[in-house]
Amino acid sequence: MKHQNKQHFSHHHILLPLQLDEGEKINCKACEDSIIEPFHGCLSCKFYLHDSCIEAPHSLGHPSHPAHPLTLLPTPTYPSRSFTCNACILEGNTFSYSCARCEFDLHVQCACKPNALFVQNHPRELQMVFEFPYDDKSTPFACDLCNGIINPDKWLYYCRACDFGKKMVSGKEKMSGDGKVGSKNSSLEKEKAIFEAQKKLREQRIAHKLMLEALDNACDYVGSSYTTRYDYYL
Repeated sequence: MKHQNKQHFSHHHILLPLQLDEGEKINCKACEDSIIEPFHGCLSCKFYLHDSCIEAPHSLGHPSHPAHPLTLLPTPTYPSRSFTCNACILEGNTFSYSCARCEFDLHVQCACKPNALFVQNHPRELQMVFEFPYDDKSTPFACDLCNGIINPDKWLYYCRACDFGKKMVSGKEKMSGDGKVGSKNSSLEKEKAIFEAQKKLREQRIAHKLMLEALDNACDYVGSSYTTRYDYYL
């Protein structure tokens, strides 16, 4: 079936069905992901959209914001011309699903994430949750698949019965072409390493305190001639 020209509300020119040249890399203006055919675009403006993004609904009801429907905007309406996604906490400056009344915004790719999924190493379905699973947000929570520390303000996939969680990866956090995770994931790994070191130090201090208390008790039992003062540190 021959692809047809398309008109989209986000662009004033007709969008033509296009094909990638060999080795060409371009991004979709809506979701910011790499373009993979089929897609349409305007060559004079270098404006390209996945066909799936062209067909994205102009209004969306999302479980993360049940009070109001979200409206698809081609550009942010804030004075800064950017927005912070409520799902991944990363900045965006292209398409978004937005509630102007509540200043609630989502990247297109975050808004279209499945509400539930299955992953390897876990028998149950993981549900998308929009709030941190622990009451105390200072409690570190590591992704059970990649071991990266999960930002408590970000959405995640979670099984409450097993306390098993998986990071929700946004388009800007995807694997790079060489198969290595981006610099943000690297910083999360460093964060986890620091947390593990601090945890080990706390355990060592507790063990040291218990040992000193045992020595003090032994001295009290043997007699005053063996009493020695020990300083506890925590």
